[in-house]
Amino acid sequence: VNALPVTKLDITSVNAGNQVVAGTPFNVVVISRSANNAVAKVTADTTVTLSVAAGGTAAKLGGTLTGVIPSGGSSITFSGITYTKTEAALQLRAAVTAGPALTQSDSTAFSVVPNVPNKLAITAIAPAIVKVNTAFSVNVQSQDAFGNAVNVAANTAVQLTVKTGTGV
Repeated sequence: VNALPVTKLDITSVNAGNQVVAGTPFNVVVISRSANNAVAKVTADTTVTLSVAAGGTAAKLGGTLTGVIPSGGSSITFSGITYTKTEAALQLRAAVTAGPALTQSDSTAFSVVPNVPNKLAITAIAPAIVKVNTAFSVNVQSQDAFGNAVNVAANTAVQLTVKTGTGV
């Protein structure tokens, strides 16, 4: 039985199917396949690059995003990939950037959840121009280290102080 030649890439795993947490390293597995979806070996070194396909921002994707499926091999595992923004339906893309021309692959959409609370941030002050002896509101948000909104585990008291100036 002759095997069909390799024609495409396939992202088979993102974080082994586990939830992706913002800023926490995860693995992505890419394999090469034939037209009938059987695993197929590449005939030359094949450089594969990961990128954001949909549902996210390229600048938030990190780690070593380029690797090689060696000649005679059929897979590559990208280790230590990170994404630092919460997303509801992120998709990654694996594409050949050097070597045999193979059809690119997009991952199944997955969510990226926030990391643990790390800081508080003022997200709004209303009105924008505050007058002396006039009430105003301040929105304070709990965030992870990457600026993603994240719930706190219990009620948390917040105290505001004047950082610069006299406050008058």
